[in-house]
Amino acid sequence: MFKRATIFFDRLMQRYLPDPFLLAVLLTFVVFLLGWGLTESTPINMLQYWGEGFWDLLAFAMQMSLVLSTC
Repeated sequence: MFKRATIFFDRLMQRYLPDPFLLAVLLTFVVFLLGWGLTESTPINMLQYWGEGFWDLLAFAMQMSLVLSTC
């Protein structure tokens, strides 16, 4: 019984859940547009904020990958 339910939900998610990369790109554009529209930032400022924040997240991501690979 559990196997059939698992197969059903697996197929359901594979069919209707979008690709994670697509979600990341869409959320990036949504945040960019909201930041541009709701603050006094220019598009150039928004790109600078994104670029600066990316490298901070990269350092964190590398630390988490080390944690996962050494555990």
